[in-house]
Formats: sequence, C-alpha cells, structure tokens
Amino acid sequence: MPAVFAVCLATLWTGCGQNVVQFPLDGGTSATIATEAGTVVVGTVAASNYEIDFEPFSLVKDTENVIQSGSGYAQLVAGSATGQDYAIYLGTLSVASTLAEVEAAYGAAKRAGSLSELTTLQLPAAWFELVGVLVDTTVERTVIIRNTEQSVSSYQLLVVSFY
Repeated sequence: MPAVFAVCLATLWTGCGQNVVQFPLDGGTSATIATEAGTVVVGTVAASNYEIDFEPFSLVKDTENVIQSGSGYAQLVAGSATGQDYAIYLGTLSVASTLAEVEAAYGAAKRAGSLSELTTLQLPAAWFELVGVLVDTTVERTVIIRNTEQSVSSYQLLVVSFY
C-alpha cells in the first residue's frame, strides 16, 4: 500500500463526522475517503470571582495632576471560583469586549504571571505603572484573571479607575 498524506477538513469546535481525505504520495490519482466519528462535549469553565481591595494602596499626585509616587498594593481576595493566572493590562476592557480583545490584552500585558507565585495575592502599586501619568481625566487599568480547564479559558475583568 502506498504512503498517504491525510487532509483533515474539520471546523474548530466540531468533531462529529469530520471528513478525512487521503491522497497517495506515489503519484496515483485515486483517493480514499473516510468519515471519522467523534463527539463534542459541551460544558462551562467558571469565571473566577475575585474581589480587589485597594485599602493598602496609595498614590501621590502633584498640583498638575501628575502621579509622583505610588506605594502599597492591591489585594486580591479569592472567591469560590479561582483562576490560575493574572495580567495587568494598561488599558480598559469591559463586558462588551470580545474574547479576541481580552486574549490580545492578556498577551500584551507587561505584567502577567501565575497566581500561585503570588503567595499573598498582592499586586504592588508599581505594577500598575502610574508614576508620571497625568490623571486630569480617568486613567484605567484592567486586572485580568484567567481560569483554564482542559485548554478552555474564562476571564474575569477587574477594571480599576484612577483619577
């Protein structure tokens, strides 16, 4: 039997009845067509439900509304559903943001990591990159918490406004 090259014609998220077409690599013109059976399992990945406390967080701005210094930290408080990873995005996301926008923001975040590495769940003020920022209008940062189960992720967005 000649070696074959398989081409899978499937749509992401569906695995039922995907077609596999095999073409011989020996120059032959006949093809073997087969149908593979599969299943799709539908489920949900719970979004984390952290709260964020800014009581130990402090900013100092000058008379021209430029932040001169920051100290302390934002304390994440885990709820009943937790995540594995976090990112601090230097911008704004909302419930209207698409999954692609959230994932792009997560990937673009300058500060990201594993929540397990933050043993105290504290996000230092410096990580929000506010020193030198003019706050004559609201400046926002988004803390993104990602929960992943079986390669599927959900995201919690904590939008923080500084003014």
